[in-house]
Amino acid sequence: MPKRVNPKCLHCSQLSPDEAKNLHDSSGDGCWDDRLCHGRRSRYRHRADRNAAQRQRYQRRRPSTVEVQEVPPLEGVTPRPVVYLYVYRENPENKDSPTHSVAATVWTGEEKLAVVAPIHVHGMGETAVEAYIKKVMAQLKRQFPRILGNKFEHVYELPSAQCPADNCPLKQVGL
Repeated sequence: MPKRVNPKCLHCSQLSPDEAKNLHDSSGDGCWDDRLCHGRRSRYRHRADRNAAQRQRYQRRRPSTVEVQEVPPLEGVTPRPVVYLYVYRENPENKDSPTHSVAATVWTGEEKLAVVAPIHVHGMGETAVEAYIKKVMAQLKRQFPRILGNKFEHVYELPSAQCPADNCPLKQVGL
């Protein structure tokens, strides 16, 4: 682990040698040491440039591309189905923003097996939306018994403007 930067030495390195000596010799705060301070000041002054050069040398040493050999998929092995949940919100970054609609899909590898059409949930309370999502998962588990667990593989938070429902009120208003 690198040694921590001494703020006093960092400040001193930006001063001229005479100013630094006057400020920190025996008439100043007394921390000046002729054996150490010249080299230390140089290290602190050129630290950013040396670190940048070291990073560039490291990048040049690392191979820029990794050769990957493609292996065909194993025959007779089928991936288990996974369920993705899509939650459309006014502001997807804010979990407290109102939920516009929810949808789900079931995939096995690259094949889409089922789509749960988006349903608008305006006016439904948070607990009612959560209960609906649990019912969706239960129905999908009955339909696809190889789904593991009671959780979605991934929950996608998307802006409500991307709601795919045909009868979406946002599309009817023109938003």
